[in-house]
Amino acid sequence: MATGQAPGNPIPAMRTNQPVEHPVVVIGPQYLAQYPVELVVSSKLWTLGENDFKVCDINGTNIFQVKSKLLTLHDRRFMKDAAGNSLVNLRQKVYSFSSFEI
Repeated sequence: MATGQAPGNPIPAMRTNQPVEHPVVVIGPQYLAQYPVELVVSSKLWTLGENDFKVCDINGTNIFQVKSKLLTLHDRRFMKDAAGNSLVNLRQKVYSFSSFEI
């Protein structure tokens, strides 16, 4: 029993994730990790015409940022890496309000 741990609450076993034999690469192989990575999505307060957010690891290191312009016909969003290089441009389909096209 761990110090400070209540007797009725055992410590959960640590999950071990097996490496994927054939990983699916969506953006590029440089963004694959050989281990699980916890990510945190944080956004600024909504401002007129923009809704930007960042994806960071649990140490606060910026991994990705998404910039958007809400007052456009297609609701365009631009995903960039930590260095500011464009990775993906997303735009909402005109006939659908819930899906994005890459």
